Amino acid sequence: DEAAARAHLATHPQAIAQLTPHELRLLPDQAQRGRVGAVKLMLELGWPVAVKGDWDASALNQAAFRGDAAMVRLLLAHGSRWDEPNGFGGDAMGSCRFAQHNQPQPAGDYDTVAALLMAAGAPA
Repeated sequence: DEAAARAHLATHPQAIAQLTPHELRLLPDQAQRGRVGAVKLMLELGWPVAVKGDWDASALNQAAFRGDAAMVRLLLAHGSRWDEPNGFGGDAMGSCRFAQHNQPQPAGDYDTVAALLMAAGAPA
């Protein structure tokens, strides 16, 4: 609820800084679910972009694993880094390529995600 979130932050400007680790992980959780609108709002409200969720992975790792080019583009525009590690010792490019070859999502656009990550500095 964007209006309620903005109203709450207007009266409680430190609310994001006071979120618990469990609450902060809502960002990678929403990225994992493909909820680009929710992630966009959270980032606009000041959510930290590199917070980790499942498999100790950031929202960018989650989006890359899904092959979600729109989400990857959004996260990179908000400061995500291609080399954010995940709990398996890899990074967002590794998440993308592993999923592409082992667990591809039907709607995944892995080639575009890889191109976005390379444009952000990831090695080919």
